[in-house]
Amino acid sequence: METQLKTISVEEQRAMGIRRTRYTPAVPDQPAQTTALARVPRSEVMPQTPVHFEVTPTATSHIDMRTSAQDRAIGFLIASMPRTFAFSLAVTLASIVLGGVTLAASLVILFGTFSIVELASYIYTLTVSAEGTAHYEARQKWSVIRREQAERWRHYNRLTGGE
Repeated sequence: METQLKTISVEEQRAMGIRRTRYTPAVPDQPAQTTALARVPRSEVMPQTPVHFEVTPTATSHIDMRTSAQDRAIGFLIASMPRTFAFSLAVTLASIVLGGVTLAASLVILFGTFSIVELASYIYTLTVSAEGTAHYEARQKWSVIRREQAERWRHYNRLTGGE
C-alpha cells in the first residue's frame, strides 16, 4: 500500500496551527561559548563475506602401548644399571678413603652394594609394574576368598554345634 503524500503550503500550515506566525528566538542568559570539536575521519566497516572452508578435522592420536615383560625388563636394566653402579662406586670409594679398605675388600663392597641396591630397586619396580599390579590384585582376591571361606566355616560350625 502506497500512500500519496499531500503537499501543504505555508499558509495552510499556519491556518492549521502547525507553523507559528512569528518567530521568537531564544535569548541566552549567558554569552555563547564556542566548543572546538576535532574532526574524526569516518571509518567504514567492511561487510562480512561468508566463508566456507573445506578443511578436514585435525587428526587425533590414540597411543596403544603394547609391551612385554621382556621389554620392561630391558628398560629397567637400561635405566637402573648406570645409576646403581655409580652409587656402588661412590660407596666403595668412600669406604677406601674413609675406612682404609684394601683392594680385595673394596671389590667385595662394590659387588655387594651393587647387588643389594639392584635387587631392592628390581623388587620395587616389580611391585609397581604391570606384573606386580596383577600379582597384588590376585593376592587380594585370594585373601577375600580365604576370609569368606573362614566365615562360612565359622557359621557352619555354629549352626551344627561344632565349635
